[in-house]
Amino acid sequence: MANDPAAVASAATAGESLGKLMVAGVRVYSAAEGYLESVGAATNVGDYGKALRDVAWLGQQINNHWSL
Repeated sequence: MANDPAAVASAATAGESLGKLMVAGVRVYSAAEGYLESVGAATNVGDYGKALRDVAWLGQQINNHWSL
């Protein structure tokens, strides 16, 4: 309220961080939506194990990354 330069800089930083958070949230939402659509499409053709295979693949990737 006193137009303190430090407060103005802090507010600018907070606004920038909030903007980045919102953009990242939209990207995560889009990725999740795309994945769920692919699981739904696989289910429509009778492939009910896609999600479990994907979880197993993710576990293998994490294990490979941390075993180096």
